[in-house]
Amino acid sequence: KIQDSKQLIGGYNPLDWNGNGWKSTRDSFMFNFTNGKHISTAKLGYVKELNYAIFCANNQGPRILPTELSVDYYEVFQIIKK
Repeated sequence: KIQDSKQLIGGYNPLDWNGNGWKSTRDSFMFNFTNGKHISTAKLGYVKELNYAIFCANNQGPRILPTELSVDYYEVFQIIKK
């Protein structure tokens, strides 16, 4: 949730965050609800450049651009196939 707003942003990434550099996938996406209480405000963004889908760096966590956002809270989930 973006601080002092109703906006919710997030995404899905099927790859691990290990390593340093760019990773490829077409399965990642990002979402943006301009008003988190109304699903009709949802927008989705998909990978445009396969070779630049996810950037990993060992000294950083997930990053959503722009980096100048203030957030009230965030959650990170990991799904593990059995």
